[in-house]
Amino acid sequence: MLVCLLACGGCLGKDGAVSVRWRIAERETGNLDDPRDVADDTGVCCQAHDAGRCAGQPGWRITRVKVIISDPDTLVPEPDAPTSGLDAPCGARELTTPFDIKEGLFAITLRAFDPAIDPSASGYIEAESPSPEIRTVRKAEIVNLDIVELSVSTQ
Repeated sequence: MLVCLLACGGCLGKDGAVSVRWRIAERETGNLDDPRDVADDTGVCCQAHDAGRCAGQPGWRITRVKVIISDPDTLVPEPDAPTSGLDAPCGARELTTPFDIKEGLFAITLRAFDPAIDPSASGYIEAESPSPEIRTVRKAEIVNLDIVELSVSTQ
């Protein structure tokens, strides 16, 4: 058994990981939506979808959800944070990152974004979690954020 543990120890990666599940909180109505219930067949979540598609429908929409790793004092995103494995379609409703997040104390938030829009343009950010979770990431461990709300406006 010890041989198996030693052999598999490097399979996870060299650092820590974050696991998170999300729900969509509609500010004006107070509704809390499960992404599985409001996602279309492409993984996009929206307030109203027609024939299983969110494209062109009114109201809020969330395309992808990304884990943002930031400095806990300044909330500036960490320049050394991994560049891949930190985002998923909204409809997935959960994400576990690769074990590529360095050890340390971080402010961890979620941001919903549309990858088809330039990051500097209006509309790129579709929703954000209201406040960061301050957590310590350790080597070979998963930080579990449980359920994080993405706040959207229904107007």
